[in-house]
Amino acid sequence: MKDKFKTGSLANAIILLVLFTFSAYAQDISEPGRRFEIKSGHIEYELTGNATGTRTIWFDNYGALYYEQNRTEEHHRTLRGTEKVENHTLEIFDGTWYYHIDMLAGEGTKMHKRYRPDAYMFGDSDDESLQALGQELLNAFGGKVEKDSETVLGRSCDVTTLAGTTVWQYKGLTLKSHARLLGIENKAEAISFRENITVPSSLFQPPANVIINEVTDLFDDEDYYGYDDFDYYDDDEFDDDFLINEYPTRMDFEEFKEATGRAASSLGFDSFRMWDDSYGEYSALYVKENGDLLTFSAVSLQANAGWREEINAYRQEENITNFELFRHGRYDMFYGESSEIDEETGALIRVSILFAAVRDKDALLTIVKLPTTSKRDMIDTFTKTGF
Repeated sequence: MKDKFKTGSLANAIILLVLFTFSAYAQDISEPGRRFEIKSGHIEYELTGNATGTRTIWFDNYGALYYEQNRTEEHHRTLRGTEKVENHTLEIFDGTWYYHIDMLAGEGTKMHKRYRPDAYMFGDSDDESLQALGQELLNAFGGKVEKDSETVLGRSCDVTTLAGTTVWQYKGLTLKSHARLLGIENKAEAISFRENITVPSSLFQPPANVIINEVTDLFDDEDYYGYDDFDYYDDDEFDDDFLINEYPTRMDFEEFKEATGRAASSLGFDSFRMWDDSYGEYSALYVKENGDLLTFSAVSLQANAGWREEINAYRQEENITNFELFRHGRYDMFYGESSEIDEETGALIRVSILFAAVRDKDALLTIVKLPTTSKRDMIDTFTKTGF
């Protein structure tokens, strides 16, 4: 199922963990804005795989100023033969504004840094605990880190492998990556790297000949996520009220944080916690010291009125077993187990999922637990939220 209902899925949880785990190793999150351990640099990459081309990165002030240019070419098979798709994009951060620019279209967007996820999402965890958590998550998902194990361009790199992705990092910078997920393979490798150099300040400003529009939410930037390119939403399905309709209409975000935090703490999930209220949903992630995972997400029940019917398609697409649609007290619920095979390691990842319709809050709540647990345990977890 490819519509906006698909929240709190196993795929979303795994992607979030992959992104977090690599960031925990790559960045000093306790120092917002300091992305790398090198003050400045210029890197050229060669891109191969499904997308071929080049990437250019410039950065200054330890990554607080950032420029990335990508030129790629992809070939897609269609009923009419092979179609070539060219891309030429710029990503710029000038310390205040994030720019995403399509150079072929001659236009782009800018977003103030206050609208982007930042270190506040990671609760009160310090850098040491984040590093430790990153290792715990790697262990839980069959990943590993080999410190100073290989060299790229003569630099000793930490090699991290997780969920079909391998990354070679040097002082917070990715010099090489290899990702193979869902039949799509892409590689990037640095072919030249100069560090601690003088970087022209003009690089961190958008080109003068492009049209820039300001946005306040990443979902407003459809081109950034490629919805138009892949017809993610039908024209008659997507409208300007999408974000407003998608939020739980009678649930405050602070109420969501308090309720999910209360449930997580009572179950011993105190090692790490993270919350987010962007992308048209509320979400929370909690982790134990042993790597056990608990996530919550909430969307508007009214905006997902056909959730029962959609679950039937959802469970087939997501390989959900032991499923049951039932009523618990005044709540309509769905319980099931989902599994996915890591194509890189062959490891089987299994989670338990519970959907609960909380009508007085106009919220469809999704709870995901790793490892799997019983229906009774998932219901108890929901009860501990106090909804």
